Amino acid sequence: MTEGFGSAGHDRQGESVYRGGFIYAGISGYFRTVEGGEKVFYPQGAFGRRGFAVASAEQELILRTNIRGLQRLYRGILIALILIFSGYLSTQTSWPVLLIVIGSWPSQWLLARAYFWRFTRMMEPVAIPNSPLACWRSMGRTINPTLLIGQTIFLCVLSGATLYRAYQNQDLIWLLLGLFIAMSLAPYVIALLSWRRTWMSIK
Repeated sequence: MTEGFGSAGHDRQGESVYRGGFIYAGISGYFRTVEGGEKVFYPQGAFGRRGFAVASAEQELILRTNIRGLQRLYRGILIALILIFSGYLSTQTSWPVLLIVIGSWPSQWLLARAYFWRFTRMMEPVAIPNSPLACWRSMGRTINPTLLIGQTIFLCVLSGATLYRAYQNQDLIWLLLGLFIAMSLAPYVIALLSWRRTWMSIK
């Protein structure tokens, strides 16, 4: 079984061909090319356990367009929640922030399932789970390494600042938030390692 996520980030001569940023990589994570060359779509993205066979290139284009729409919806909801609970960030009451973080995963899973139901109800199901590791490695071949390094540094600083606040205030909630942000570094570290291996092979 091959673990592919669209076209490779390098051509046959080994020249870097970075196709886009995090948006492109995020959209590509919804698809996987399995054994036999069949393209499979996962409504829940890289962590999807159940996929659906993509019948044509036109159908894939429609799905990719709707993934962009779903991502815009995610961003809108996130901005609204930040505005609603921004007052808690300047107080000692930080539990609503943690609830937002914890609740974001199941809510995104349910929203994606409902959002793509109009398409997946007419598609053939495929009992092959997606591979987060393969998706994260693919990020190292499709995202410019400068963006990867910048995002990794940003998350490191954010995690450190959150953990420092937890230490200052002896706040368990901020400690959990800091650890959560630190865990979110994993995809970017794996992507950077994948990029480094690719760069070394070219060199």
